[in-house]
Amino acid sequence: LKAAGVGPAESRRPLPYPEVRYWTAEALKAMGAGAAPAVEPLVSALSDPEPSVARAVAAALGAIGLEAPAQVVPALEGALSSDQGGVRVLAAVALKGVGPPAAPAVPALARALGDPDPHV
Repeated sequence: LKAAGVGPAESRRPLPYPEVRYWTAEALKAMGAGAAPAVEPLVSALSDPEPSVARAVAAALGAIGLEAPAQVVPALEGALSSDQGGVRVLAAVALKGVGPPAAPAVPALARALGDPDPHV
């Protein structure tokens, strides 16, 4: 997640603290469909190195999913192969929440059934 700013250089600066990135994702999740304009930075933040942030981002994308399925579904589908088990779990749950527009992710979800992490 990136800081908002007045100019292009400012808007590209990452939020420096994991706690800030986490709570930003949580706030966007709480906004649900109203957070649809934040899909692009959320998609980028799915690869955050901090596991709690990446999990919160996956959940936020799930809350927004029906508003922007063309962007959200492929991102969550990709997150099904994350190195972080918690991200894989939340990506699967988020895709379930998106419902029928997540149909293109069904093959990836089927592969996730064989995940070595029993929580996935």
